[in-house]
Amino acid sequence: MREHSDDYIIRNSGKKQTEFHYSPPPDDKTSLKYSSDATATIILNGNYLIGGRLSVQEIIEATGKLREEFKSLIEKDERFRWIAV
Repeated sequence: MREHSDDYIIRNSGKKQTEFHYSPPPDDKTSLKYSSDATATIILNGNYLIGGRLSVQEIIEATGKLREEFKSLIEKDERFRWIAV
């Protein structure tokens, strides 16, 4: 998104200007309000959010679980034992 920031901010052009800034509604847990552009990293309650949306910790946790599931599946089938995980 960084390559689009000049178009959005300086030139006032670009296809997805409305999606460049993100301001989520406050949830039930907190009344915290914030806005983020798509190039920012925010630390919120110890959670790194890329673009104010994508949680790095959740991605790491999910990929770890998927890796273990994948590993389990390939170990069960002789055809896939050559795959090193």
